[in-house]
Amino acid sequence: ARAYYNVADGDLVLAARAQAGYVAANDTSAVPSDFLFYSGGGGSVRGFPYQSMGAGPGGDNSVGGRTFLGGSAELRYKVTDQIGIVGFADAGRVGSESFLDTADWQIGAGAGVRYYTGLGPIRLDVGVPVSGPGASLDTIWDAQLYIGIGQAF
Repeated sequence: ARAYYNVADGDLVLAARAQAGYVAANDTSAVPSDFLFYSGGGGSVRGFPYQSMGAGPGGDNSVGGRTFLGGSAELRYKVTDQIGIVGFADAGRVGSESFLDTADWQIGAGAGVRYYTGLGPIRLDVGVPVSGPGASLDTIWDAQLYIGIGQAF
């Protein structure tokens, strides 16, 4: 689900996204790993490498999960007709069995720049891990760079 709220005549927009997923299988060993959930990267939690979080112990990504919960918030400000800036925070978790299991949340935050073209915005985002497995003061500078066309969501 996605929601957008214009704060200042379209120059300032608050965008939010919620994600959830569930694999209905009694035995995940029979489910191809491509159909299980992983988290991290530009489509879920920016600041963590792509699919770096799974349902293994401590968030080990060698095992995909049966459940996924995620959420994102962005504050987008259009500086000029062609340039915009963005601040964001993302959170996600992958569970091995149910939405209520004890999987760790991973949280990433960062900022980005948008260049608006006639075909849509070109985006450049930089995210850092804030909390979750693998996030610490030592890894806070392990920034991830994301380049794409269109808004993140």
